[in-house]
Amino acid sequence: MMTRQANTQRDAVAWAQFWEDEGSDAHVVNSEADAQALRAAWRPFLEGGLSSGGRCRILDVACGNAVVAEQAVSIAAEHGGAQHAICCDYSEAAVRAAVRRLDGASVSGIVADAARLPVPDQSLDIVVSQYGVEYAGATAFAELARVVAPGGAVQAIVHRVGGVIDRRCQDDEALLLATLDSGVFKSFMTLLKIRHKAAQAGLEPAAAKPASARFARSVERVETARDAAGLGAARSHVARLLTDLGRVATNPLAYRLDEMEQWVEGQRHALRGFANRMQSMSRAARDEGQVAILADFFREGGLSGVSVASFDPAHHRLSAGWILRGHR
Repeated sequence: MMTRQANTQRDAVAWAQFWEDEGSDAHVVNSEADAQALRAAWRPFLEGGLSSGGRCRILDVACGNAVVAEQAVSIAAEHGGAQHAICCDYSEAAVRAAVRRLDGASVSGIVADAARLPVPDQSLDIVVSQYGVEYAGATAFAELARVVAPGGAVQAIVHRVGGVIDRRCQDDEALLLATLDSGVFKSFMTLLKIRHKAAQAGLEPAAAKPASARFARSVERVETARDAAGLGAARSHVARLLTDLGRVATNPLAYRLDEMEQWVEGQRHALRGFANRMQSMSRAARDEGQVAILADFFREGGLSGVSVASFDPAHHRLSAGWILRGHR
């Protein structure tokens, strides 16, 4: 069993890969309906903190692609207020992308662990986090409280055990691991090597038929797992992979063997990273008792009006998370 420290390190590597690839596979928000629900959940909180029209200092913790900071800056501009947004994430690539996203606004970036924010006490007016700070552990919520200035407020939307995102992550993880365990990559490369070796000798490979059958059976195993999976990002990822494998297997001599070996290893690496990210999202999810502990960190940090609410977008049958709030 992996230790918490080992899990944290593995998660950090997996998410760094994700942002270095510019967030190329599985986002938490998978539809415009999800995005609209999140914007609606943030707007009353941001309106309340930004409607005065004065100067406002905003911190987006575990910012990812900084959609919350972007919405905050937009709302502040609606009210004629000056603002400075700080985008903070463990991933340097995510911070770079966030600063680019807010290009033209007053924005800066910080690469830091959310549990150890390099920010002075009570120095920020609006502190936000969307599906991010919980990855850093419960004590990170004490950090959020610590940096809230007098008159300021904090809101975090966090993953929920058994919620729609948690279920989606578990489905995606199961499909990704089933693909890795299916033997599809091994049988694919075996078929290619037999065909290439026979072509070099000018022969029709007798072993190609059983190798082709083994590859077809491994593809069927992946297809069965794909068809049983939910409609998450992994399903479309695996579907594209099967299309690519089938195209090469149909005409293997059109591709260099060494390039295919490198490509297969890259695909394995991508699937493992994707599965690790899904695992980390599930580990970050909190149940009702655990989210109450997070709220206690807000109270112990001197915040008032601390509340926990269920985040239940109308278009989902299950809850999508928890909303934690507090103010100083």
